Amino acid sequence: MASGTSIRREAFLKIGGYNVEFRKILSEDFDFVLRALSRYECGVSKSALVKIRKHGSNQSGNAVRQKIGECIVLDTFKKNEPFSTYYRYDIEQSIIHRLRAGIDLAYESCEFDYLKTMTLLLPIKGFTPKILVKRWIAGLPQNYRKRVYLMIEKAYEYKPK
Repeated sequence: MASGTSIRREAFLKIGGYNVEFRKILSEDFDFVLRALSRYECGVSKSALVKIRKHGSNQSGNAVRQKIGECIVLDTFKKNEPFSTYYRYDIEQSIIHRLRAGIDLAYESCEFDYLKTMTLLLPIKGFTPKILVKRWIAGLPQNYRKRVYLMIEKAYEYKPK
């Protein structure tokens, strides 16, 4: 997300630094950058300044979990930052878009607990019939979820002759 961010020390302190509450949802960088951008002008380099090595044991390697963190940060930003009132609609649309993408990722990887969490965060206007079915599957007892998922996927692929 924000690898290689540079900021003056006095601005860092004025913003309030990183919010450690977001560490557990892997989104403290995202939160910090949002708060910095709401207070200061910024510049962006179009060329990569750092390389990030991704591997299976990276905590941030779970895209579903990252989507949840991003949405929690955006919702917190929307509620707490005065600047956000100008962009409330865009923030809400971004949350819906990210949650829908996360729900699809969670469904495809059978991460039903994350899927359930995301449907609880999704505003009612963000629901579609497919998301309602996915939410229903996530609400089933754990030993039935995968079976029902496989049955639905098999039925979806079925094409009568």
